[in-house]
Amino acid sequence: MPHTAPEENDAALAGVQCESCHGRGKFYTPRYVMKDPQLRQVLYFEQGNAETCARCHNDLSPNLTPFVYEEKLKRIYHGPPPPLPPTAETP
Repeated sequence: MPHTAPEENDAALAGVQCESCHGRGKFYTPRYVMKDPQLRQVLYFEQGNAETCARCHNDLSPNLTPFVYEEKLKRIYHGPPPPLPPTAETP
């Protein structure tokens, strides 16, 4: 499945890295940080959404077809999100 990893072979994704959608990654990229939603947030991780994509995919970008967020999101699916930590309400 295509994704935006540095080893991606799709020329259309050249230069698109995690930080393009998720912000500054120097601190949030370690696996233990990515598994901790609160720590990710503190360390500048951005979830990314349709507005994030629209920073590049807009009327000024050279697209042959319209950019449809829901369709493109399937191409960059990273797997299920990590589970949330337990709260006082959940054992």
